[in-house]
Amino acid sequence: MIDTTRYAYSVGRVRVAENYMMDEMKLLRLVDAPDIKEAIRILAECRYKEDEDYMVMLKNEQKSLYSYIRSIIPDKKVFDAFFFKFDIHNLKVLLKSEFLKKPYHEIALDMGVFKFDELKEFLRNRDFSKLPQIIGNATQESIEEFLKTNDPQLIDLILDNAYYTFFNDIISRTHDTFLKEFMMIQTDLINLKAFIRIRKIFRKESFLDYAIIQKGSIGKENYHRLYEADDQTLYDFLKKTRYSAIFEKGNIEKNCDDYMTDFLRSNRYDPLGISPVVGYMLGKETEIKNARIVMIGKANKISKEKTKERLRMCYV
Repeated sequence: MIDTTRYAYSVGRVRVAENYMMDEMKLLRLVDAPDIKEAIRILAECRYKEDEDYMVMLKNEQKSLYSYIRSIIPDKKVFDAFFFKFDIHNLKVLLKSEFLKKPYHEIALDMGVFKFDELKEFLRNRDFSKLPQIIGNATQESIEEFLKTNDPQLIDLILDNAYYTFFNDIISRTHDTFLKEFMMIQTDLINLKAFIRIRKIFRKESFLDYAIIQKGSIGKENYHRLYEADDQTLYDFLKKTRYSAIFEKGNIEKNCDDYMTDFLRSNRYDPLGISPVVGYMLGKETEIKNARIVMIGKANKISKEKTKERLRMCYV
């Protein structure tokens, strides 16, 4: 069980940081900015480090976020479970660079638990003993499955499944009510998105065995049962879950993000627990995602209306 009183200092710090987050009004100001130069000025008002290259601004803000979180938390093991997603990203980059002979290294991220060069060395030596066991095993399995199938999609599916299984194991051990509900919702949303994608795009039911993560509220057997079902049967099933509104209208990816943000907002005002810190971190991630959508839209002359349709719910 997490000692929630240990998070009193962290909660105080994120309360101050929230004052500089982008609310809906600031986000719409960003959308309405006449050009990229003015949009950069608005980002700077929200304490983004100003740079002529907006992508550099966004990347620096993301790095600053995780550095800040690491500096204020008392329990790094729990948050390393969150940060390990960047190591998974980098493992995918390294594996695809090796197998597909393409220079993916420019999209590597230096925000994980391990340095990129350390992961490169693990792969060069085929020694994954320093990684969490489930991640190491999945990396080896990814190599073997690619060599058998020549299908890079399996690298993503196997490593993603291993990461979220690892994440869920760490969170389960905390016995924290908020974290356990967060874990279940995250698992369900990932599984539902994977199911829809596999059913409509990949069209390979066998991919479900790689993709579906345990510890969600919807069992794997349901996904297999519904794989060949018609849309009405699928929708009737989803209506009985807590996620029915996600599939009623609009973009499913956006709706899933908004569902999670709404959950985080509902737990934002715990005065001592971990939920405001997790909420701030993930809310800030969403803010940066929104800023990226807006800035790329401006760079590519996408209409304000189209941009607004893609924006996620603000945390504050």
